[in-house]
Amino acid sequence: MFRTEDPASVLNGAVTTVLQRLRRLSQQQNKRTDQSYTLSEVSVHCNRNDCWIVVGDNVYDVTPFLDKHPGGFDVLMEQAGRDATMAFYGAGHHPSTFDMLEPFHIGNLAQHERVNIIGTVSNHSVWSRDRAKIVVAD
Repeated sequence: MFRTEDPASVLNGAVTTVLQRLRRLSQQQNKRTDQSYTLSEVSVHCNRNDCWIVVGDNVYDVTPFLDKHPGGFDVLMEQAGRDATMAFYGAGHHPSTFDMLEPFHIGNLAQHERVNIIGTVSNHSVWSRDRAKIVVAD
């Protein structure tokens, strides 16, 4: 004989399962993204089996993405263990590329090592390579 279940209880069970999975995923994301890394810590993750990059102020473990990168794994390996911000923006990535990076986000660059590369000109000043502030006249 067939056992019939109340559709409301089936739906309730499915929703509960989805919510539990989302809660677990959210907790994993929070654990990963609260971590802060220095450039020195990132620099040791520079091989095919352990590849981290920095884009903006975000640290990504792109190891599982190496063979899936549309430009080939060597493009990412050139930036392995380094700040890849300039290369990332220089390649002309579509804005939706950040959505593709999100699953690989493992933390943020330590506050004292952040450099405002994107949008460096503000308040009529710019930062030089040696971090000396240069004031630009109107």
